[in-house]
Amino acid sequence: MKDDNSITCGKIIKQARESQNISISDLAFQMVKDKDNYDEVKRLEIKIKKWEDEKDFPSLDEMYQMAYIIPINPGELLEIRNTTRKNFIKEKDNSKVKKHDWIRISEDASIIFTLFVKIFSLAVGFIFIFWLLRFVDTFFGPTASIIEDEVVTRQIEEHTVENYEPINDGTVENMVKRKIREKNQGNTN
Repeated sequence: MKDDNSITCGKIIKQARESQNISISDLAFQMVKDKDNYDEVKRLEIKIKKWEDEKDFPSLDEMYQMAYIIPINPGELLEIRNTTRKNFIKEKDNSKVKKHDWIRISEDASIIFTLFVKIFSLAVGFIFIFWLLRFVDTFFGPTASIIEDEVVTRQIEEHTVENYEPINDGTVENMVKRKIREKNQGNTN
């Protein structure tokens, strides 16, 4: 933030120029080496306006050229310019620190979001796999043999094994025979 009461290069140049009753155009014309080059005079006028508006600083050569025309001290202008530049750099560095803090915070948030997405994806993946396994079991898998096992066990308990027709010829018959043997062995003991 600029202090309106502070001494700046632009204020010093403007005050010195006005104290001599010299316009910006006259100062530019007197500073230009080639007086016939209208474009160079116009470019210098624009530069002087920027200096007075604190948008730019004169070079050391330009300071010495002005010192011949208006009452300024190039050393003082140089010191003010350097101090202003140092302050500007400090302000920029401070804004970078704040910017980097936001970047660090946004990186942390990004990591947390990524972690959340991975955990959510993992959970959805497990749910999908569980659903897929149940689907496969229902139509293609060992669930059919579990159902058969329950039917055979019920028939053995009801002593109606003779009327049972197995779904899978070899496997269920062997299972039924084994269960009958086990039941008969259990009765004899």
